[in-house]
Amino acid sequence: MTDRETDASELLARLAEDERLLDAAYRSVARSFGMPDCAMWVLYFLAIADDPLTQQGLCDLMMYPKQTVNSSVTKLKAQGLVELAPASGMGHGKHVVLTKAGAEAAKDTVLRLRAAEERALASMGREAMARFSQLYRQFREAVQAELASEGFIDAQESGR
Repeated sequence: MTDRETDASELLARLAEDERLLDAAYRSVARSFGMPDCAMWVLYFLAIADDPLTQQGLCDLMMYPKQTVNSSVTKLKAQGLVELAPASGMGHGKHVVLTKAGAEAAKDTVLRLRAAEERALASMGREAMARFSQLYRQFREAVQAELASEGFIDAQESGR
């Protein structure tokens, strides 16, 4: 292994540990809200979405399996926090939307989480935020290109 590859391997290990610690923090937040991780993220993405979301749209954003998202939506629906609304032009498709109670619950939970995330980023300063975003995008694009060259993903997927 070259020095460069060793450096990359060590950095990947540090990044994985940082991601694990951040995931643990988010799990703690979900517990403090009295809900499972997936339910918290459903509320989060519904609360910040500019456009209505379907369950498939939630799966795409959250990277959770369809069954897990469906289970969370079903539980949130039983709690009166979300409802399913027909999505025009989608056949049998339905949008998952916050109820009035869901919007209130989101204000006390996930929107506070979002504000904390925004403050955390802002604390880095504009230059560091821009650098962080640029470097993360560069890393993502490089990984996608490598995955495409290995045949793990379609080359068109690497351009997303």
